[in-house]
Amino acid sequence: RLLMPWVGEYRNEVEARAAAALGEPVRLGRLEGRWARWNPVLILRDLSLGRGEGTVQLDHLQVVPDVFGSLWHRQLRIKSVQVDGVHLVLQEDPQGHWQLRGLPPRAPEAKPFDPGPLLDGLARLGHASLLDSQLSLIPQQGSPVTLRYAEASLSRQLGGALELATRFRLPDGGTVAAHFTATLRPEDWRASTLEGYL
Repeated sequence: RLLMPWVGEYRNEVEARAAAALGEPVRLGRLEGRWARWNPVLILRDLSLGRGEGTVQLDHLQVVPDVFGSLWHRQLRIKSVQVDGVHLVLQEDPQGHWQLRGLPPRAPEAKPFDPGPLLDGLARLGHASLLDSQLSLIPQQGSPVTLRYAEASLSRQLGGALELATRFRLPDGGTVAAHFTATLRPEDWRASTLEGYL
């Protein structure tokens, strides 16, 4: 508890570890730490991922580990994640594949993506929220589309199901809201179920 205010001294080490894990350059403007009740709170400000003009930017990322849950399950559990002010750009290449700008294209010889580890991580996440963000879609044909004021909330319910509520503003000013409920099966992701409505 006494060391949390000094967590900023480890900013360079956090950058290096994150870059090694993601395989992409990571730059962190500021790293802060504090306590909220019984849980430590890590706050990352002015975070950038990737290289070049398409670097992914995050204004604010807050992570709250679940101390007691992690000790009980003997593996890291995250109580909540909050992301503010992220701008993502998805661009379509000539082959019709969509790529997140700022990250390198997927190598043709790379193994097929296995969503199992991602679903396992989501199943162990308590709550995640996205605030004040936007997503730009750049197709090969047609005009770019930007969805602004995007917000999303992902929470785990009793029984393990995940609920996702999201809303964003269309270019014409209209607002779209959606709600999804998912039952995840990380060991066999094809058996996972998803229901939703607009």
